[in-house]
Amino acid sequence: MALTKIGKEGITGISNASDATAITITSGENVGIGTSSPSRHLTVQNTLANGGGVIGLTSSDSSTSGSLGILHFGNSTDSSQASIGGLSDGSTSAGALLFKTEANGGAIEERMRIHSGGVVSIPNGVELGSALDATAANTLDDYEEGTFTPTFLGAGGNPSVGYGNQLGIYTKIGRMVSIEIRITTTSVSGGSGNLRIGGLPFSQVDGGSQVSGGLYKTFVFDWNTDPETFIIFGDQNYIDVYTNDSGNTSAQVSALKTASGTHNYTTISGFYRAA
Repeated sequence: MALTKIGKEGITGISNASDATAITITSGENVGIGTSSPSRHLTVQNTLANGGGVIGLTSSDSSTSGSLGILHFGNSTDSSQASIGGLSDGSTSAGALLFKTEANGGAIEERMRIHSGGVVSIPNGVELGSALDATAANTLDDYEEGTFTPTFLGAGGNPSVGYGNQLGIYTKIGRMVSIEIRITTTSVSGGSGNLRIGGLPFSQVDGGSQVSGGLYKTFVFDWNTDPETFIIFGDQNYIDVYTNDSGNTSAQVSALKTASGTHNYTTISGFYRAA
């Protein structure tokens, strides 16, 4: 059946100004707009010059938040197993896209959002390199950048330290954490025991004496006893400091120069595996 000038056919509430077929409904229950031979349940057709077929979902009001329209996917048992929705994103001229799916036995939940500025949020991660089977070992589920405050510690008591520089920068990709540390001191007093550098943003993976990744000194200068090695052992959120590799000698708090002025220049870079 083809409908033409349906407003003049006496159907209340429907009008058009067309002088040709407006909507085609086939015997197979396919609906065509702009075409007399729709191949799907709904086919909207237009020329490339006119932008192709267009379907619009719009809200009837102007709001800085709330749904603009939703396309649902489901079956006769569950009418909304997945959906794609539009959302006002803090402005009447900013929009975001929401993608939702429903796990077996669960409720439909948002899995991905494309924000108005183009940033994509995927809370549960992205599977890489293992087809479409959602393998946990192939799922990248975290990326983070930030800063932290490295601090000299003593196993037998923490020293009182004045810092000239106290900067830590990290990038976390999955479970791998890369760090950069820069410390200088202006005063040191008190404290005892093995020397440590605390304040790491994440603990190292638990593995007993296992050491993951590696740390190296990029510049060390003007200590009482310059350190040689920096290690993060399993389940620790601090760095152990050693003064002699071959003798496995832990640096003591007394390795720090205590005189006033800028001393104990320390820059470290490296990476480790987070718990």
